Amino acid sequence: NSDERLAVAVLVICGAEILADGLNLAYRIVERSELPVEKLLSTCCQLLVQKDKVEQVSLVVSGIQEWEALRPEAVDAALHPVLHIVAANNQNNYLDSLVRLLSSDQAKMETFIACGRLKSAYLVAVHRGHHEDIERVQEVAQLGGQMHIVAMCNKWLANSCQSVSLS
Repeated sequence: NSDERLAVAVLVICGAEILADGLNLAYRIVERSELPVEKLLSTCCQLLVQKDKVEQVSLVVSGIQEWEALRPEAVDAALHPVLHIVAANNQNNYLDSLVRLLSSDQAKMETFIACGRLKSAYLVAVHRGHHEDIERVQEVAQLGGQMHIVAMCNKWLANSCQSVSLS
């Protein structure tokens, strides 16, 4: 049964004394059973968070990425439930390190917005340098009554418009 094999692969990874050994054995299970790797990754990461082993999530993600079985967007999708659990538990120090695992700045910004971390979303938007990203953060901040974030967005947008008109 594929659900049983998936459960075994999750347990092999999450219960391994040496993570590399667990990942190697799980890879063989996945390879022979054609298990959904995205579901495996998501389930492993959620279990690690529940067991208070958040620091191991990045190791599991990088180990599974070495299998080259998932596109970056699939890794992002597998991580979303975990990111929301970590944010709901106010584990912000872990949230930052897990968001770094996402494949694109767009995904990072959207995750920070979804988790209510608008200052972090703003910083990612500034790094990207797109007006529409700043406006998105500004809109969410306005709806949430975070006027200091709205002010930061307004300042960036005004400075950006000035530099465009001076050129």
